[in-house]
Amino acid sequence: MNLLHFDVEGGWGGSSISLFEIVKKLKYTNNKSFIICRREGPIQKKYKKEKIKFFLEKNLYSFIPRKNGKNFKNFLGSLTQLFYFPLGISNIIKIIKKNKIDIIHINYEGLFLLAMILKFFTKKPIIFHIRTQFPEKNLTCKIIVYLITRYIADYIFFITDVERNFFKKYDENSKVPKKVLFNISSFKLNSKNNSKNIISYFGNISYEKGVDRIIEVAKICSDKNLNYQFLIFGKLILHGYGKNYYLYLKKKIREYNLKNIFLMGHVSKPEIYLAKSFLQIRLSRSNDPYGRDIIEALTMGVPSLATGSYQGIIKNNYNGYLIKKFSLKKIIFFLEKLKKIKNERDRLSKNCISLKHLFDGTSQIKKFEDAINFISLKIK
Repeated sequence: MNLLHFDVEGGWGGSSISLFEIVKKLKYTNNKSFIICRREGPIQKKYKKEKIKFFLEKNLYSFIPRKNGKNFKNFLGSLTQLFYFPLGISNIIKIIKKNKIDIIHINYEGLFLLAMILKFFTKKPIIFHIRTQFPEKNLTCKIIVYLITRYIADYIFFITDVERNFFKKYDENSKVPKKVLFNISSFKLNSKNNSKNIISYFGNISYEKGVDRIIEVAKICSDKNLNYQFLIFGKLILHGYGKNYYLYLKKKIREYNLKNIFLMGHVSKPEIYLAKSFLQIRLSRSNDPYGRDIIEALTMGVPSLATGSYQGIIKNNYNGYLIKKFSLKKIIFFLEKLKKIKNERDRLSKNCISLKHLFDGTSQIKKFEDAINFISLKIK
């Protein structure tokens, strides 16, 4: 089957890397993948290396309601995308026809409008991938869920039960298959000695991801002479949306006169720095302790300390620490515990390693092929 996948991040975010891991492994099945990328970025180099054909199409409109309450502002900010959207749709339809695409894979829920239009004009079956949490009690989200389950998707994947349960709650009667597909990590087990004091963060530099909270943790560690260094890895936004938050972080570090926290910027090979980490930290405000960063750390035997309640990947006090409600006091308690108990970090690391097989891609590709086979039977 010929598959057309959509990448909105160009390698700058987790959904883009997760798609690449799927496509890379699908190469060894009886399927051929084509990629449409909305942004230029490091992922194109990876696709070239794997000899997977991709197209750059910047004229794609996306919108999804967020929990930050700025949905109208976000919508207004995305209106300029709508102006060139028809051109993007036209180009994509040409790609579908020229490459005889059988199935479309929408890798980001924000492309629901594109998916609906492609469904109408091409009649191609669609695998839909839900990767982020929708806000509760939001009318727009309910409408989007209804459209996806009733008119767009022939098969739906979710990265955890959290997202799947949300969909089931708002559309109980849908017969579209809904399966959980954990993200894949190709990172290898870390056999080298890690630093005893480096705590790393990998991800978006944003308020929602709680990077400012890490600065507060670093300040307390500095005040208490807890010997930890905090390294923040992620693309630093110097212009446009996100710039103010980046400047706020720099100002806060300066005000506190901290010498134990560093904004490192984006790195193309995070595994090099993850291998040197004692611990990974993720103090997100979104109750989502299950991103690519968590999975990649686990497969390298690096425990994580994260906020959230979902224990599908981090199991509290087994392979990491989970804090249901953000608390500086609890975070410092765990950091002090790791210093005081000699083998505590090794215990957590061994338990991470015991779960790494869940994310090696074996079950994920089996599930993706099941989806393709299910759809191919419908086509016939």
